[in-house]
Amino acid sequence: MGKIDTLQKYIDACDEKRNNTHDKYEFIQQVFGVYDNEIENIHSGLDMYRWGHDGKTPDYDGDIIKIKEKLINYKDNLEMEDQKRKDELELARLGHNNINLSANANNSNNINISITLEQAIKNIEQIPEETMSKDEKDDLEDKLSGIDAAVKSGKKEKAKEKIAGVLKFLADKGADALIAMLPYLGQMAGMIK
Repeated sequence: MGKIDTLQKYIDACDEKRNNTHDKYEFIQQVFGVYDNEIENIHSGLDMYRWGHDGKTPDYDGDIIKIKEKLINYKDNLEMEDQKRKDELELARLGHNNINLSANANNSNNINISITLEQAIKNIEQIPEETMSKDEKDDLEDKLSGIDAAVKSGKKEKAKEKIAGVLKFLADKGADALIAMLPYLGQMAGMIK
């Protein structure tokens, strides 16, 4: 059972009829035990935490309704984050479809994959703003231009250092950024051998 399924189980349990105060209180405590560290201010606005009950039993039914709304909101947030991750992966996958393939037929079949600096820059532009800011994208473009220049001028050691620096930079930015640039960096590394 996944996190969202478990959350839905608790949301559905909010609708179950509980006949006595003890069962209602125990259910609320169970929800707190599971989601207290995940849902900020889950206790906020609940009658059971209001001062001055004057010997009256807190409105546990009303508290369960409020908790249900908080659980639904949390579930919506989880689903939105999950969809956002899927969209970012799809964008990264689509960005890799811009690779030019050319086949040369001699006595053997060769496939040359060539990725231009312009294609790499287009991939950079498709990286979401949440992953990499515009300034960081500009900085990355400059670094890639530096790698390109070092490789073309035959400065192998300088090119290796620049590639290693870009890999470290991308590793800090996450998988999406790293995946978007690996084909180009791999090609540049292959050219220095």
